[in-house]
Amino acid sequence: MREVFLAKKGDIEGCLDFLHEMVDSKKIDKREKTRALLMAEEVLVRLDQASDEGSRIRISISKRHGNLKISLSSKGHAFDLYGGEFFEDMTSAHLDIEGMSGSTEEEIRAILLRSFQNKIKYTHKAHENRVQITISKSRYRMLCLTMTGMVLGILTGVLIHAFLPEATADWINDNILTTVTTMFMNSLKIIIAPVVFLSIATSVSGFGNMSELGRIGAKTMSFYFLTSVLALGVGTGMYFIFQTGDPALVSQVGDATQLAEAANGTSTSLLSTFINIVPSNFVKPFFESDMLQIIFLAIVFGLAVSLIGEKGKATRNILESLNEVFMKITMIFMVIIPLATFCSMCSMVLSVGAKAMVSVLTIAGAATLSVLVMIPVYLLLLALFVRVNPFRVFKKYLPTMLQVFSMSSSNASIPLNMRTCREELGIHPRVYSLTIPLGATINMDGSCILLVFLSLSFCSVFGVPITLGRLMMILVITLLLSIGTPGIPNAGLISLALLVEQVSIPLASVTLVMGIYPVLSMFSTANNCLGDVVGTLCVARSEGLVDMDVLKKK
Repeated sequence: MREVFLAKKGDIEGCLDFLHEMVDSKKIDKREKTRALLMAEEVLVRLDQASDEGSRIRISISKRHGNLKISLSSKGHAFDLYGGEFFEDMTSAHLDIEGMSGSTEEEIRAILLRSFQNKIKYTHKAHENRVQITISKSRYRMLCLTMTGMVLGILTGVLIHAFLPEATADWINDNILTTVTTMFMNSLKIIIAPVVFLSIATSVSGFGNMSELGRIGAKTMSFYFLTSVLALGVGTGMYFIFQTGDPALVSQVGDATQLAEAANGTSTSLLSTFINIVPSNFVKPFFESDMLQIIFLAIVFGLAVSLIGEKGKATRNILESLNEVFMKITMIFMVIIPLATFCSMCSMVLSVGAKAMVSVLTIAGAATLSVLVMIPVYLLLLALFVRVNPFRVFKKYLPTMLQVFSMSSSNASIPLNMRTCREELGIHPRVYSLTIPLGATINMDGSCILLVFLSLSFCSVFGVPITLGRLMMILVITLLLSIGTPGIPNAGLISLALLVEQVSIPLASVTLVMGIYPVLSMFSTANNCLGDVVGTLCVARSEGLVDMDVLKKK
């Protein structure tokens, strides 16, 4: 939908009347309306000055993918929209408003336009000036694109599987789809370690009072432990409700040699988990993306910067600047999420196949429902600890949650979750910079539910008795695995393989869900990240570090 207005050169008043009428008709925030009209007025003055005699100024307002924009254009010579020369003159002097003379109006206009430059795009082509002003951006735009990519990926996978030879489908999957997905995940791995280190180090270094840091850290760990225990209860309870695990599925069991090798190389010992938190050198954790070790280094580094007082200000400024840089890099990579989602879903359909999906549909469906049951638990915690409408919070996080779903990686989702905490939930960086990376490493509620539910279902398939001792062992090992999940591909499957071996369930049972586990992992990751954000909000609220105006804003 686009409204267009043509005005003669010099008719700025007519242009502003049209803009006022159109902007007032849009359902946007009052502050956004005021800001949009202010930007448009300043741009119009400069655009009119640069327009040719007898030319017309064309104004249009359009809404696409939820983004509301004003477009202005006219024939004329190029001009400096942001007043670059004026700002160059200011580099060695402070701005003195009272001392301004004849050019005061131009100088103020330059200041205003420079402050809005991230929302204004100017180009000059074919002797025509074009300016585009972004009034508001829809937080659902990326969600719509991601969901579209997901649906199209599934449909494309089905069509390829149905109409192309198997060899051709395999070639497409191996050489195109998997390549794009792998490149996207590799691009995220570039920034995971720096983002985690810089965000936590920056947060910790900003605590002038170490008791405040200890208090927030203790609250965070306590909350994550609480939700992990609740998740174990949900997984156990849902299994006894559904009683999944048909013994006839034994015929579907395949070879699990590779999983056995990977599981044998992983330890669930509580002692080894704690020992491995401290790295042998400063660089190795970054090469291996060992999140627990990176978090340890970040906390120690941040504490050191804070404790040296005034001398640490320069270092903290560097940390903040680098943190912003890596967050911006992340946003650049996020642009290709829809394409990566398309390729990932299409590859999943081609890899799994219909027969394997049908054979484990009951277990997979019940496991997915078990993960979703955790959502009402989070909503209840929000109502109790934050004392706001939990459905409003969930609605604000939903677009991010569905993007996280498509990424299927808690670590890769850290920047997205931190941005949502800041922009949508009004949480102070001092809290989310610490709690989100920490939660992505040790708070795996969705994974806890899957591990418990699937291992108990495998007991039914193979006739392994579910004694109280075996059940308690499953719960304890699952809790340990949620803290020290291996940082390797298919980590969820590796954890599941390790768990079943520890409780005397045949390792080959894991192959029952191997084909469909990527889908289960998506639900698990979304749940994990929702738990991280809920925990962050609850801790921030208890510390009075939440902007309630932002949180309550629809």
